[in-house]
Amino acid sequence: MLRRLPLFILTALLIVAALLSLIALPRQSTTADDSAATLMALLESRLADGKSVTLQFERPFLGGETLLTLPDAEFDRQLSSVGADYLCISEPWNNTRRIHCTPFANLVSASYED
Repeated sequence: MLRRLPLFILTALLIVAALLSLIALPRQSTTADDSAATLMALLESRLADGKSVTLQFERPFLGGETLLTLPDAEFDRQLSSVGADYLCISEPWNNTRRIHCTPFANLVSASYED
């Protein structure tokens, strides 16, 4: 019995180590990736068709606003590009255009009409 005690302790330690490593390993979420891909596709579609989209931001964006409808004829703002995890909006700046970008993480909602 005493000869088996070290083997038992070693086996128990290996099981505990395996369980701890499974718990500690980060898990990748496909939900976040799928959401970003869907949002990217939606925004690219609206950009290509020239159709409007209303975006709500968590943190103020573009002059402290949290709600923007693009394209915006009043301020000549438009959705200029969409990446895998960000979007960019352009607006007039002196005699040129300025581009502002924000990550999808700052986006709370996107509303649009079919």
